[in-house]
Amino acid sequence: AIALALVMVLSMASAFAANCVTPNWDCAEDVCALGKGKVEVIPYVKGNDCNTGNTYTFSTCAGAVNGDTVYFAVKVTVDENPNPEWWADADLKFELKGLNTLKVGTVDADLTISNVDTLIKNLDTKGNELKAGEYYIGVKGTSYVAMKAADFSAKPANLFTATVTEAGIAKVCAVLDAENDFDRATVNGYLVTYDKDATNPTALMSFRKGDDYVNVYVDKDDKIVKFAVNGDEVTTYNHDGSKFWNNNSGKEMDWTCDAYGKFLKGVMDTFKLGFGTCITHKAVVANFGWDDEVRGCFSWNSDVQAVVNAECVVSIPKTGDVSVVAYAVMAVVAAAGAMLKK
Repeated sequence: AIALALVMVLSMASAFAANCVTPNWDCAEDVCALGKGKVEVIPYVKGNDCNTGNTYTFSTCAGAVNGDTVYFAVKVTVDENPNPEWWADADLKFELKGLNTLKVGTVDADLTISNVDTLIKNLDTKGNELKAGEYYIGVKGTSYVAMKAADFSAKPANLFTATVTEAGIAKVCAVLDAENDFDRATVNGYLVTYDKDATNPTALMSFRKGDDYVNVYVDKDDKIVKFAVNGDEVTTYNHDGSKFWNNNSGKEMDWTCDAYGKFLKGVMDTFKLGFGTCITHKAVVANFGWDDEVRGCFSWNSDVQAVVNAECVVSIPKTGDVSVVAYAVMAVVAAAGAMLKK
């Protein structure tokens, strides 16, 4: 039994040892500091003003009734020092539950709105700058627009609507979805390129500065087995990977005197690479690209709370204003109050 247990333990250890452990590469701050944004769903309820007609009031207690319409605004926040590449990849997507017929103003809204950054840039006089701040998404005519928070008002053109199909589960999520399946970028002065479809012996990654470049080659287990500096292959010839051999010159590389050695060492130190480092697609995207979701959601109550203008005479609400159930509750409370006075 002991011998069997020992065999099992050794088998498990061998299996774990065979797995490629991806290193947590360091990478340049301007690539990793994504400068993400934020998106919020802000609920409104429709009411009636005696003088001006329909009004829309912010309410976190907004409820949903089957067949009714719900109202909400979408606010996008651009963080300080935003990464323009992240925003160029970001789409605004909507996920509906218990709702359909999404509109903004009177225009049918797409479930995916691309180029959100362009809508924000259009507010700049030059039309090319993405500035930090809070913005609302609306429509002008039939086109999507962004507006500054100071210019936002809860009016139909600035509000999204949806029709309630299942009041008990009515929910909307607005999602900023940015994905960069990395293939190239300038990082710490190096032009870094990546070919996810490369197969040995094609170079998987390349690091170039000026006329000098280093290509990286991996084996079937995604581990680096050799580099090529300006076309000359470099391998290791000792067990700990500290001594390198220039296959073309037939000489050991010198970190301090040999130009190839100095350049290769700069790449290896900057990007934390070495013989045996795993270059997986997931690690490359994590270090140089991104796959992000930033979301804001709101769920409507199945019991609607009324919003009544105190200057108006309370009347039975119409569909789309407030719930008949809520009105009935208000009537009961009012009647109870009258009885107590007597």
